[in-house]
Amino acid sequence: MPHRSENREFVEALARGLDIIRSFNAFKPLRTVSDLASELNLARPTVHRIMLTLEELGYVVQTDKGYYLSAKVIELGVSYIATRGFYGAARPHLEQLAAHIDQSVSLCELVDSDIVVIGRAEVPKVVAYNAALGQRLPAHSTTLGRVLLAGLDEETLDQRLAIPSLSAMQPLSTISPESLRTEIDAARRQGWAFVDQTMSIGYHAIAAPIRDATDQTVAAIGIIVHGTDVSRDKLLGDILPLLTDTAAAISADFAHMSHLPRSRTKPVEPGYVNFSSTSTPA
Repeated sequence: MPHRSENREFVEALARGLDIIRSFNAFKPLRTVSDLASELNLARPTVHRIMLTLEELGYVVQTDKGYYLSAKVIELGVSYIATRGFYGAARPHLEQLAAHIDQSVSLCELVDSDIVVIGRAEVPKVVAYNAALGQRLPAHSTTLGRVLLAGLDEETLDQRLAIPSLSAMQPLSTISPESLRTEIDAARRQGWAFVDQTMSIGYHAIAAPIRDATDQTVAAIGIIVHGTDVSRDKLLGDILPLLTDTAAAISADFAHMSHLPRSRTKPVEPGYVNFSSTSTPA
């Protein structure tokens, strides 16, 4: 194998170990020292020592026919997701959904009585609702907020609703406490929420919760569209099922992550994004 770096600090043994891990795939799930040495142009003793090391660390399993990767290898990829927070895990799903429906998708968390945008998959539009990372919106008047409020117990819900919003944007109209409770209860029962022109004229939106392994709501994803681009019937009939499926897929990833050995994820702290920044929708 050719020398790959002129940097004297470069650890060639580590690079070779990673090469070996990457050499396993669906077509070659079982590898031997001989075929790895031939494929990677390495000496057999070198491959043998690397495989013994990987076995000691638990990343491969030796059988009488050769080596298989162990499930512990998954931790190497999950570490990336864990350090990136919610957005790191959700991003592939958001981008796939956005590309499929040709609409932007937002990922939000609940902070006090507001929602805060922590991730977004953008699709350029002539008429679009521009939600910047870190933007705050009042939870009670947004579909994402109502989904997140629906995940709270009654005592916590009362406490959150009593906190004044810090959002620079205000809803187009007020909603009575009774009507808000009805909307939150509906979101809790059906697992999604819909609002029509609560924050900006002509826009309607849907949202669905993201839950962790304990079934607690930890975030929400949503789509905000203009009525001239997507009708209410299309939003609720065609796009909503895709949104809820995506939320379920992200939730499943979170649940899987929490059960992996030696992998621990922490809730994203409010400081994960600069919440002081705000943006005014177009």
